[in-house]
Amino acid sequence: MQSPPLKSAAKILVVDDRTDNLTSIEAILEKDGYNIVKANSGREALKVLLSDHDFSLILMDVRMPDLSGYETATIIYERDKLKSIPIIFITAHSYDEDFIFKGYRMGGVDYIYKPINPELLRAKVAVFVELYTKNQQLLLQEKKLLAANEFLQKEIEEKKASEVRIKLLNEQLLSNNESLKQMN
Repeated sequence: MQSPPLKSAAKILVVDDRTDNLTSIEAILEKDGYNIVKANSGREALKVLLSDHDFSLILMDVRMPDLSGYETATIIYERDKLKSIPIIFITAHSYDEDFIFKGYRMGGVDYIYKPINPELLRAKVAVFVELYTKNQQLLLQEKKLLAANEFLQKEIEEKKASEVRIKLLNEQLLSNNESLKQMN
């Protein structure tokens, strides 16, 4: 059975303190059939991720009141279930390399600058959603292979145990034969 198209299954968390930015990103990405979940702050994003960690990508504004995008990313990546979700930071501010490097150190995989170029956003999102989906497929395949390996290991152990039992039965049969010969 073939899986559904990657884009239709992809769920994206968009985090920005400005409603107009959330709406414009949603409008750009809805053409591709992504399931968009919006959060107005880092704290709201963390609340969403407490109950739902099945996201293919997070698009997050860097500068937000209370928790910045960097601080939110740090908290997100402290949870094992969330570590594999890529984060693209969105910023209208500094193009400074130290600023960008900080984002990568916090776990970000890319940057998008405001004002957002819709085609660039769609292209980057498509690439990272596809990478995430392929990574998830590999992890699933790895689990299947580990389960198959475990099954085969048990089969081998059972076969070895059977061989030992057969050897003991053969030895006992030979011993019984010898006893019978002597009695005869």
